[in-house]
Amino acid sequence: MQSCSSPKTEPVSDKFEITDSLISRLLVDTVAQANNTTLLTFSAKITADEERKAEIFPMVSGTVQNVAVRSGDRVTKGQTLARVISAEMAGYDKEAISSSAELSNAERNLAQAKELYNSGLSSARELKEAQNDFLIKQAEDKRAQATLKLNGGNNNGIYTIKSPLNGVVIEKNVTSSMQLRPDNDNSLFTIADLSNVWA
Repeated sequence: MQSCSSPKTEPVSDKFEITDSLISRLLVDTVAQANNTTLLTFSAKITADEERKAEIFPMVSGTVQNVAVRSGDRVTKGQTLARVISAEMAGYDKEAISSSAELSNAERNLAQAKELYNSGLSSARELKEAQNDFLIKQAEDKRAQATLKLNGGNNNGIYTIKSPLNGVVIEKNVTSSMQLRPDNDNSLFTIADLSNVWA
């Protein structure tokens, strides 16, 4: 006789069993507190410290004769960056040479006036005039030499652009044969000390 019953099934075990192949790959370790480091990522812009950066503009007009550095080059304070042939510098040179010659002439005249005065052949007034002329020529020569030096000249009509600090050329906006004007809004070079930067 047949009854309406379902076949008996084995009860399902909730136990987890480790097989031999799993045991061979199993690693056992002691639980310990790990050194947990959190890595944070930020977006930033790296810039040079404004206190350690110099933008160099032309002091005179002229034509760039040669450029001695490129972007990325390390430079030292006083190093030549470029040379410019300049009519303005030639004018400063002429003034410096002329004032030196006038000073030498005034110095000779003063020495001669002293000799004549000491010999009794000229008056104290003539000696005083020679002394005053010498002082005036000396002041004019100092001014002309200072103007020449301030503008980076050296008695040959060449304006030498030099680095004002130790650092790296981070920007270069000048090429050989380029015409320069002193009212140019763009710097020729930007030099920065990159030993400390801002982020």
